[in-house]
This record gives sequence, structure tokens and C-alpha cells, in this order.
Amino acid sequence: MIVLAFLLWLLPRSAVGSLTIDDDEGRSETLEYKTILQRRGINFAELRQIASADDTPNDLYTIEVLLNFYENYVGEDKDKYLKVYEIDQIIQLSGIKRLDYKRLTFIAADGARVVIEPYENKDSLILLAFEKNKSEYTCRLILPEDSFSQRWLKNVARVSIK
Repeated sequence: MIVLAFLLWLLPRSAVGSLTIDDDEGRSETLEYKTILQRRGINFAELRQIASADDTPNDLYTIEVLLNFYENYVGEDKDKYLKVYEIDQIIQLSGIKRLDYKRLTFIAADGARVVIEPYENKDSLILLAFEKNKSEYTCRLILPEDSFSQRWLKNVARVSIK
């Protein structure tokens, strides 16, 4: 019986995951990945256009690396394996009002954090990419304008607006 339970546990599971968004007024909303993924995000061609824009750094550590991976290894249906959304799209979906440009804190499942100050997020492109790995999606923070991708963050679980 224990062996059977273990084997069932090893079977691929359906896409699961959620992203929690909270603010400084105590409101909190948890969005299931499947809810987010039903929305139209930035498609692969639009992402390629963002990456090749003149004002986006074009070195090995930028969004180009991620795009090249999907271009070369995923095949025809890239948009099925990489769905990208601007942070404002996801905040709107949560129903939490983002007044002004406040500090955004992205927190990964392992506790790692990336803070984006108000002066940074006013004019910057802030993306959340949902990458499909086997049967599950993971959420990654992408800051195309960030030098050397130092503040990219994998497995984002929470966004805090303060």
C-alpha cells in the first residue's frame, strides 16, 4: 500500500500554484495560476520585440537568454510554455487598487526578496513570466532593464504593495 501511494505521488501532477498579492491596507488576494494563465499576456513575438528594443540591455544576462532558450528548445508552440504579463495586469486581476507608484516587494517561495522602489517602477517594465516545466508552471520576475539581471527572481509566491 505504501509503495502504491509513493508511485502515485511520483506521477506528474496538474499545473498548480498561486500568487498572493497584498497591500499596506491589509487587503490580500490569492490568484491561482490557472486564473492568471487564462488571460491574454504578452505573446512570444511581443516579448522578442521588447528584448530587441534600443533601450533594453542586450547582453548574455538579459531577457534574450530566456527567449533564445524557448526559440531553440521548445519548438513551435512557445506561447504554451512561456506566458508573460506586466505586473499591472496581475495587480488589476487581483482587484487590489494600485494607487500611485508604491514600493513593490516580490517574495519567492524560499523567502528570497526583490524590492522595486517607487522611482524605479514608475517608468520601468516589470514582467512576471509563467514558465511551464513538465506539468507545472513556475512564476519568475523579469526586469528587462535591470543590469545583468541581478534582481530577477524565480518561484515568485507573493507580491507586496506598500
